[in-house]
Amino acid sequence: MPATHAVFAVYGVRIEAAPDAWEALEHTLEALNISAREAGNVDPLLGLFVVGEESEREHLLLGAAYQPLEAGTCTALPTFRTDPRWDSILRSAVEDLGLRALSGPCWFIAHDFG
Repeated sequence: MPATHAVFAVYGVRIEAAPDAWEALEHTLEALNISAREAGNVDPLLGLFVVGEESEREHLLLGAAYQPLEAGTCTALPTFRTDPRWDSILRSAVEDLGLRALSGPCWFIAHDFG
């Protein structure tokens, strides 16, 4: 089966986390998002974006927003919507989850092969 690929932009932070902790981190984020929605919080849902082939998943992004980038298109990054609250939301989440941000918050272009 040929490899598939996707290109997308993620507004977030690149975080450091052990590969064996990614699944637990994903479940924790899911629970936080559910709790926030139940409390009436209208902040964006946070998501994890893992970039890399199954055996080489080196990049882990904690994102507040994302946009798929279609093949054969050209989009200027300044045209992507941003919210001034996203930076503080991301920084708080990194701190609350005991993570370390390696870079960001900013827009990342991620090219992922599945």
